[in-house]
Amino acid sequence: MGASAAMAATGFGLSAWAARRGEPPEVWGVLSFFAAMEVIQAASYPVLGQCQNPANQWLTRLAYLHIALQPFAFNALALAMIPAGVRARIRVPVYALCAAATLYTLAQVFPFPGAGQCAQHRAMCGAGFCTRPGLWHLAWEMPLNGWGNSFATSANPVLRLFPHALVGYGLAVFVLPVLYGAWRITAFQYLMGPILASRLTPDVDEQPAIWCLMAVGIAAVILFSPLRRALSQRRWPLWTPSTRT
Repeated sequence: MGASAAMAATGFGLSAWAARRGEPPEVWGVLSFFAAMEVIQAASYPVLGQCQNPANQWLTRLAYLHIALQPFAFNALALAMIPAGVRARIRVPVYALCAAATLYTLAQVFPFPGAGQCAQHRAMCGAGFCTRPGLWHLAWEMPLNGWGNSFATSANPVLRLFPHALVGYGLAVFVLPVLYGAWRITAFQYLMGPILASRLTPDVDEQPAIWCLMAVGIAAVILFSPLRRALSQRRWPLWTPSTRT
């Protein structure tokens, strides 16, 4: 609980500081967004493991809603790393694709007829909405449907890239930014997010929560250190000369 509360306070504090110094809304908004997840996590600790408790269930629902909305935050951060001219031209279609990814992710928790239930190898798969203890943090269980259960063992190598079946999320967070040139920050986020989380715990239900816990720190390091310049992109084959300024 203490780590989540500290990250929430840090995120909101940095967000206020960034806004006062004139940073664009994409910067301080991202920090506030990830800090909000830490408020959810901190509030979950008093009811941790109480799966029949309505407070636990609703906090878990809020956590999943936050996850579904994360493509907007990750792309806002990625857009801040490319030239203003490019950003202005592609912002609307990028966010439209993020909205599509969010809707798909939300649909994955809806019990459509014939959709079945999620397979146990998938991250955050559970019988109901519950936040439970992880090995050293908290873990989430959601009643996801069966869309994509077979991806992990599919003969199609592209489908195997999404073993947990969060296709919309994965495409919007890790593929879309690369397409418009923000490959450096995307690679950094991938290494410091899901890859690092998978090394910190073998519990696939805990890994997303750990990544969220670290997200404020990762964003702060990117935005307020020399990494911001290093991860910025000034050239990309798909950009025209007129959009680079």
